[in-house]
Amino acid sequence: MDKTKALKVGDHIIFVDEKRVAHDALVETWWLGATYVDGKAIANDSIEKFEREFGEGKRPAVNLVFISDDPDHRDQYGGQKVHKGSVIHGDVQTPPRLGNYWLFASEL
Repeated sequence: MDKTKALKVGDHIIFVDEKRVAHDALVETWWLGATYVDGKAIANDSIEKFEREFGEGKRPAVNLVFISDDPDHRDQYGGQKVHKGSVIHGDVQTPPRLGNYWLFASEL
């Protein structure tokens, strides 16, 4: 994983739901915290900067969206969008992971 890569809205991640089913998802918001310089908040924009502030191996929470594969959640346009908020990274959960977390695709 390139920790210097900028984290952007629209980034592809994997969301693992409460049934431990993995879904391709898109980031709506990164909860990155902030670094303060001269009293002004400067948003962290990479894992590297996030780790400097919050500790090695830490990952931000996200708001995300994915397309439901549940047949009961389909309409004439296809699968319905599902939004999840403040989703934590899978490393925050103690194994076995119970679901409702995100991962980078390279971590799956």
